[in-house]
Formats: sequence, structure tokens, C-alpha cells
Amino acid sequence: MRTELGPDATSVGWVYQYALRDVSGRHDLSELRSLQDWFLRYHLESVPGVSEVAAVGGFVKQYQVDVDPSRLLAWNVPLSRVLDAVRRGSGDAGGRVIELAGTEYVVRSRGLVSSPRDIAKIVVGEDRASGRPILVEDVAEVAVGPEMRRGVADLDGEGDTVGGVVVMRHGENALAVIERVRAKLAELERSLPEGVEIVPVYDRAPLIRRSIATLLRALAEEMAIVSLVILVFLWHLPSAIVPIVTIPVSVLLAFLPLYALGVTVNIMSLSGIAISIGVLVDGAIVEVENAYKRLHEWAAGDRKADVHAVRLAALQEVGPTVFFSLLVIAVAFLPVLALVGEELRDEMDAHLRLPGIPNIWTMPIRNRIDMLATGVRTPIGVKVLGPDLRVVQEIGEQLERLLRRVPGTRSVVAERAAGGYYLDFVLDRDALARHGVSVADANAIVAAAIGGAAVTSTIEGRARYTVSVRYARDFRDSVRRLRNVLVPVASGGQVPLGELAQLSRVEGPSMIRNENGQLAGYVFVDLADRDPGAWVRDAQRLVADELRLPPGYSLVWSGQYESIERVRERLWTIVPATLLVIVLLLYLSTRSIVKVGIVLLAVPFSLVGAVWLLAALDYNVSVAVWVGMIALMGLDAETGVLMLLFLDLAWERRRREGRLRTPADLVEAVVEGAVKRVRPKMMTVVAAFLGLLPLMCSTGTGADMMKRVAAPMVGGLATSFALELLVYPAVYFLWRKRQLA
Repeated sequence: MRTELGPDATSVGWVYQYALRDVSGRHDLSELRSLQDWFLRYHLESVPGVSEVAAVGGFVKQYQVDVDPSRLLAWNVPLSRVLDAVRRGSGDAGGRVIELAGTEYVVRSRGLVSSPRDIAKIVVGEDRASGRPILVEDVAEVAVGPEMRRGVADLDGEGDTVGGVVVMRHGENALAVIERVRAKLAELERSLPEGVEIVPVYDRAPLIRRSIATLLRALAEEMAIVSLVILVFLWHLPSAIVPIVTIPVSVLLAFLPLYALGVTVNIMSLSGIAISIGVLVDGAIVEVENAYKRLHEWAAGDRKADVHAVRLAALQEVGPTVFFSLLVIAVAFLPVLALVGEELRDEMDAHLRLPGIPNIWTMPIRNRIDMLATGVRTPIGVKVLGPDLRVVQEIGEQLERLLRRVPGTRSVVAERAAGGYYLDFVLDRDALARHGVSVADANAIVAAAIGGAAVTSTIEGRARYTVSVRYARDFRDSVRRLRNVLVPVASGGQVPLGELAQLSRVEGPSMIRNENGQLAGYVFVDLADRDPGAWVRDAQRLVADELRLPPGYSLVWSGQYESIERVRERLWTIVPATLLVIVLLLYLSTRSIVKVGIVLLAVPFSLVGAVWLLAALDYNVSVAVWVGMIALMGLDAETGVLMLLFLDLAWERRRREGRLRTPADLVEAVVEGAVKRVRPKMMTVVAAFLGLLPLMCSTGTGADMMKRVAAPMVGGLATSFALELLVYPAVYFLWRKRQLA
């Protein structure tokens, strides 16, 4: 086991990938892999923002000493002596300096191996009969070959290829890193051997640019629509300029905290700005409209008051309420900070089937986010925990059959964790004692002769290649020959391994997972357009009815469902706390519990429209939908506060003028506040509503996420505004009527 530090990156840092193609046919896979490992990798890892460049495919060059055990026996040379000789047969040393004729010379001893011939000439021992030195070439064949590999890379179905995966450092700007990597590759391409070219196979930059372009287009459309709404409703260009100018200024100011916090502009930050475009101008609309109305009344009257005093009074009339309404919206977004995170495949799956390997058709970023969040690379996963891997696998296979029956299941694959095959050498301690062999010596022979031992390495410029010593393939390709592996004994001779151990074929785990201190097996589930939460609930009911777990075994439902559950748990804590803060702010603004209750009536009104529209669009509950719901909560409070503001202004004005004595007077006051001042309320709601429509109608990369953020806001605004116009005035009338009596 070797412990090492991983790269300074996350699972979603995989931003660029390329392949090396040899169009000349003069370079083999080993040469291409060396080019990747010892030339391209070093240059690319020097690019700012790059954490690691991982190589895939090809063959890693290796110097291989293939030992012949019959020749070892003939020369009476144990394998351990060959290992030690090769290890000691390569190296350099320094002899400090020496002065000759007034010149200082650095003394060096140069003994590094650089070719198979150098290794072949290493002395292993001496033949006592003839005095002749025994060389490596006397007991082994030395050649250049590939290291054993456990995977392949293919390019466009044309066969094996070599490539590199560029991994970005944590917290870097992906676009900037990709641009620097492209520039470096273009620079390095001139230095590649003739006929070798670099072929990009994955580049995240186009995805990012398409997503940002979709959002920027929606932003531009929103700004144009909101500006048009303001002009149409006010029909007074000087008054309309103030809220219109508010939009670009507010958007630009929104980037300052992002810059200060080191947050890069991405689809989520731009979506936040997009959904707030219509809300940004609410305060300016109310203030400008109220000033416009008061100045219009001043112009139609005797004009005795100073125009600046009229303007200031109009601002003071609505300013405090507008301030508190915008503060409520800001507080309503706080829970968002607590949130963490095609038919073509049903055809691809049919054409690609590898025994024992599940096909998981998903996008690269989505796949890595799922792995980062839960360790499961599909939308839903079931973790089977218990003490015995064989039983864990049996439970997984039962789940595989059961879960296929749950509606909305596309595919279910259970890991065959216990399906590994082993050749076990069980050492006989009596035999070891009889021959004077320790367990460590026997294990070392098994590891080196069969598995191979990398005893040293060559240095060829910047490249480093290992030198491996092991039995030749012909002497380790069957059970009979493995029993004949020679082990040196205390008497100086060698005995076959079969005399020291029993060799048996057994089955065991192909890999071992550990979860919370227990052995684990995974069941991967891919869904066909169904809400993960609803699917899990149906699956849990089916499993509870038809699967009986042995004592000591348990199931953990994971994947996207686990993330949604974590979000739900956090929201159950944070949303009530946020509502409490909003209620406190509303009370500080209105100084009335009744008014706070009236304002909060907008929340259930808006939920009606939000749920209806989500159901009509067949959107499942997701983090994006929760963001839209949370934003809607703040917007509800704001529209309710503004409606209450105009009702209060009409009440207070008539009360000061002594025109509020009978229920008929109260009706006129409510009509004045609810109907005659409908313009600012219509402007704020229509600006927010129409400002969200470009998001709802957008297409292209990133549009799916934006639509799910905007949908609850659009549906909620429609119903809440209609019900506010119908219900708020009646509730306000009933409340004020009691005070009038």
C-alpha cells in the first residue's frame, strides 16, 4: 500500500481532454505514451490553474528482465540474488572535486543503465568451477516491453490511443484555464514528432459559453421588456428614466461582492441576477410613480408649496415601506446560501454490452457531481451494508430484480463485488521450518517471480522507466508451472514452491468498499423522467413488503435522493427561521400584527399558482425549484407590503381630512387605495412577471435549470396578484370597519 497526496482539485475539475493521433504510422503506442508522460505533461502542468494532467491509454515503456528458472537452477543462483544484482547494477556517484594543473574537476562515477544490453551485462555471481562470472543474460532475457495495464482508451472506434486529462485547480476559473491550456497546446504542437497531432476530445469551454450566452440573451430581453413596461405605464420619459437606469446600475453593482468573495461568474450567479431583474426596479417604480402622482396633483392645484418639498414628501411617504420590502426580499434569499448542491442512450445501451460492467449513460459533469456528493454515479443508488460481502451481493441481486418493477426505472445494476477469482498459496509452516525458509522469504518470491518487482529505473533525459524482474511468461502461465517456482532454502539449494505451500483456486471479493465501518455493495439505478423522491418512496414500500434482510444488514438510499433529503432537512430549519426574521421586519415596518398577517396571506395564494404551473410543466421538485420557491416567498411579502402601503395611504389621508366617518367613506378609501392606485402595483408585478418570461421561453444550454427557477415565480405571481386584488381590499375593509365602529 502506498499513501500519497491527491491533486488540489475536485471531481468536477476535469475541464479538458485530448488524444494523440499518429497519422504517419511511424510511432507506436509506447512512444506516444512517453511523449505524453515526459513532454506534454510537464509543460501543461506548468500552466497556471492546472492541478494535474493524467495520462490515459497506450503502453508505459518498461525494461523487463524475464528470468528462466531452469537456468537459475543450472547456475544455482536464487532469484533474490538476481533482484539484488539488478538493483545494485545501476547508479551514479560523486567523488567531490580534484584539482589538476590549476583546474578543478568534478569527479563522477557513471553507472546508470540505459539499454537492455547494459542490464544484460550486470554480474549476478561467479561459477565456482570455472571462475567465470555469471551475468544477467545467463539466467534471463532482457527486453523493452510494456507495463501491465488495466484499461484502454479508444478514439472514434479506430483503436487504441493515448490521451491526457487536464484537471483544474480548486477555485480556478474554468474558461481562463482552458484558454491557457489551448494556447500552450498550440505552442507545443510545433515541437511534436512529425506525423503526431493533438486532437481535442472534451472541452468544457463551449458548454460554459453557450450557457452564459443563453443567460445574457435572457438578461437583455428582460431589461428591454421591463423598460418597455415602465414606459408604457408611466408614459412620461423623465420619470421612466430613473427605474430604467436602476437596472444596469444594479446589475453592475451585483458583481462587486462576487469579485470581493472570489466567486467566478457562472450559470448560477447569472441566474440569480436574471430572476431579480423585475424586482430590482420595484422600489424605484413605487417611489417615482408616487412622486409623479403628487407632482401631478401639485400642478393641477394652486402650486403654493415648493416643488422640492412636494418631491421630498412623496419620497418620505413611501420610502420606509419600500426599504423594508426590499430588505424582506434580501432576507428571503438567505436560505439559498444553505443549498449545496435522451432517447439516444436507450440505442447506445443496446449496442454496447460488456459482461459484468454496467452502462451508465450520463454527462461528464453530472456524473462527477453525483460521485462527489454521494459516491454513486447514477441518479439513485442503494448501498447494502453488512459484515459478509457474499451476503451483501446476494441482497444486491435481489434488489436488482425487485427495483426493475418500480415505475420510472430505466435500468438497475447491482455490483458483483464478490465475483473475484484468486489463486491462493497457503504456506505450510511445517515445510517452511523443515527447509529453513521464513514466511517473508516465501512471500517475497511469490511477489517477485509471479507479480514482478520494479527494482530500479533508468534515466533517459527527463524520462524515467522502471526495470522489472520476474519469471518469463512461459514459466508462470499455468498452475503446474506456478508450483515449480523456485524458493532458496537454508542449505543453499532451491525447492519448488509447491513443496512449501498448497495452491488452491478460490472465489472472493473483486473489490472491497467500506462505508461507516461496514462492508458495502452498491446497486445503481437510472431513472426515466421521474422525480427521484417519488421513485424512492415507491421503491422503499416495495422493498419493505418483499425483501427480508438478515440480521446485521441494512440499506441506505443514496444518489440525488440523498442530496434532496439533505436540502429538505436544512430548509426545515432555515426557512422557518427566515420567516421569523421576515415577520419581525414586517412588524418593524407596520407596527401591527394584523397588517403582518394580511401581508403573509400572499404566501399561500402564491403557492397555489406555483404548484399548478410546476404540475402543468411536469417539473419535479429539485434544488432549482426550491430556489424559485424561496425567491417567490420574498416577492410575495414585497407585493403584499406595497398593496398594504397604498391602502394605508388612502386611509391616513382621508382620516386627516376628516372624511372617514361612515362605512361608505371607508369603502371609498379602500377603492382609492386598491383601484385608483393600481398603476404602481400593476407596474411592479407586470415588470417582475414579464421579466421572467424570457427565462421561461429560453432554449439552449443552461435553459432547463433557469426554467425551473423561474416557473414557481411566474405561477405564484399570477395567482398571488389576482388574489391580492380581490381578497386584500375585503380583508382590509373588515379590519378597518371594526376600528371605525
